[in-house]
Amino acid sequence: MMGESQMSSLGPRLSAFKVALFLLLPNNIVWSWLLTAQERRELLEANLHGNDERPDFTPEAYQKGNSFDSDADRRKHMDGKWILRFLETYNPDSVLECGPGSGFHTRSIVEYPSVRWYAGCEVNRSFVEFLRSRLDALSPDKLLSAQVFLGDVKEIEVAPVQAVIFSSSLHHMPDRADIFSQLLSLVRQNGYICCVEPTHYLSRWRHLWRKVIMRGYVQDKVRGKTPLSTHHFCTWYEFRGLERLSQGKLRIIEVEYDGYRGLLVPRILGKLSRLLGLGWPSWLRNSFPVRLFSSRMMIVFQRI
Repeated sequence: MMGESQMSSLGPRLSAFKVALFLLLPNNIVWSWLLTAQERRELLEANLHGNDERPDFTPEAYQKGNSFDSDADRRKHMDGKWILRFLETYNPDSVLECGPGSGFHTRSIVEYPSVRWYAGCEVNRSFVEFLRSRLDALSPDKLLSAQVFLGDVKEIEVAPVQAVIFSSSLHHMPDRADIFSQLLSLVRQNGYICCVEPTHYLSRWRHLWRKVIMRGYVQDKVRGKTPLSTHHFCTWYEFRGLERLSQGKLRIIEVEYDGYRGLLVPRILGKLSRLLGLGWPSWLRNSFPVRLFSSRMMIVFQRI
């Protein structure tokens, strides 16, 4: 018989139908409608276990070794381009990075000239120890303060910062309404929350559907052979919902998708617009076709 600790590390035990819905539906629907309170608690507990137990969640293996120490060009990565653009646009002096992992994009943040205070929040112990040693080695005249907390962002105590950055980390966190509620006290007035995340649209839904119909995939989760994952992706409507839940304290000020890369007409319009010095047309960045064919998105909130 499976022990209680093993049960919690695998997440809640659901029926095959419920597992299929869990995999296919966007996170905000899963979290608010599909799961019971007990199942939500078990999933959060499993998430903490999983982040320390997964063999690929080590500084050497994570993201194929692209860590704080990597010499890879961060500007070639879509997340890296968006994060750098965010830093160049808003020039924050203090940043809280939620879920930095092994610090591939952390290095871009702490080396950016305007950033003088950095804090990271990470649930994986090996990542925390790795990043602390790297930040301690930085020249003291670059950062006035640099610290990495072990634990959940809802539990940390840090002075309010000018910017919070999620880079492919928020979609690992299922309780996003609770997280954004806490962020209201961690972001200064007129500060920013930048989320660069995978999307839950056509390409991702097709990928998940293939998993659902794959022989044995769902049944292994029902029988407790493989853990349920919190690896749900993000949608525009979910972020709009978080904006509404803030009761006027957060406002979406910027949205962009990478979906134009797969669509000929948006690419042509975007290039013509840039050649004319107009930048990307605002209606094109958030148009439904671009959104539908996107695999990643960047969204920026301002703290009102």
